[in-house]
Amino acid sequence: LCHLHLDLKLNFAVKEMSGWLVLDLVPVQPTVCTLVLDSHPSLLIHSIDCKVPEDGQEAPVSLTYRVDPFTDYGSSLSISLPSGTVKPGRRVQITIRYTTTDGPAIWWLDSELTCGQSRPLVFTQGHSVCNRSFFPCFDTPAVKSTYTATIRVPEGMTVLMSASQSSYSKQDRIFQFSMEFPVPSYLVALVAGELEHADLGPRSRVWAEPCLLSCALKKLGGSVEHWLGVAEDLFGPYLWGRCDIVFLPPSFPIVAMENPCLTFIIASIMESSEFLLIDVIHEIAHG
Repeated sequence: LCHLHLDLKLNFAVKEMSGWLVLDLVPVQPTVCTLVLDSHPSLLIHSIDCKVPEDGQEAPVSLTYRVDPFTDYGSSLSISLPSGTVKPGRRVQITIRYTTTDGPAIWWLDSELTCGQSRPLVFTQGHSVCNRSFFPCFDTPAVKSTYTATIRVPEGMTVLMSASQSSYSKQDRIFQFSMEFPVPSYLVALVAGELEHADLGPRSRVWAEPCLLSCALKKLGGSVEHWLGVAEDLFGPYLWGRCDIVFLPPSFPIVAMENPCLTFIIASIMESSEFLLIDVIHEIAHG
């Protein structure tokens, strides 16, 4: 797996993500005829097709597939590859069109469950093998790739992802993301809601709902940049580039998650400045 691209529309009214996934694959064996990905019963596959860019092929070839029960936390998605198309060293693009709703990786919160109680919010939590319900993937830390994403949301919503670069088109309400460092599937993370930010330093900022932002900024102060510097003195340069933090509502199922470039932290931790500082240091150490 060389690269993956997500193109998704978020529908808060029906709590649904729909769109497509593109996998850039380079076979290493000449006899590959089946691609097996991790999936989940909450993920509905609409179609799968294949194309070989180096052949100048314009029209993709539709592929057959089947979904088989695997464990209580997922399914296997077996995709039949066309004979003669797959050759060692030649890139193949697999496009999977799908819809996903309330799988274990995706947490839809009604506005009443957010801190501000004004708009709904959604976040993903992929650790350790949950992102197979976010998108079909090789759901193992042994497989890493770069990724890009295009996310479409309703007006007033801000999208963040665990990516090294991002941009936003206000006219189209489209957020674009790019992660230049290879990461395993469980570290592809997303949050969307009514979020605002404040800069903490040249490479760090804090994101939170508007009602929490001033408190979050006060609690964090200069601790993120300070402890990044301490970590670099001990272990060398911080490789992810950005070290942003987003505070999530108390429904977040764990204290924190060390997603690259964007650490997720439960907002209730701000009740204890000491506990918050310990967790900031802990998450920086993950990087």
